[in-house]
Amino acid sequence: MLSFSRGLRYELKASSVSVTCLCPGATTTSFADRAGMGAELQATANKVSMTAEAVAEAAVAGLLAGEAEIIPGVLNKVSAGLTSVVPKGIVEKIAAGIYEKYL
Repeated sequence: MLSFSRGLRYELKASSVSVTCLCPGATTTSFADRAGMGAELQATANKVSMTAEAVAEAAVAGLLAGEAEIIPGVLNKVSAGLTSVVPKGIVEKIAAGIYEKYL
């Protein structure tokens, strides 16, 4: 999605259309409860997630500033940066390890 958004932004740079990609990371919602994953997963996710309101505020601010990519939150920015230098196989193992006990 990010590559598509950046390509579209490039193609439209001479027009009055702006393209911004929001990469919110973990956001506090009721998804875990609705998916039947339980309160333990929700509690774990809430420790590292941002509120939907905070994500929306960052998104609107970035959009109005004309940013190409918005990654709200320090933890999300660090995570996004690490995925560009850490091999994908290691990233997948870390992600799987985090959620393995809940699946």
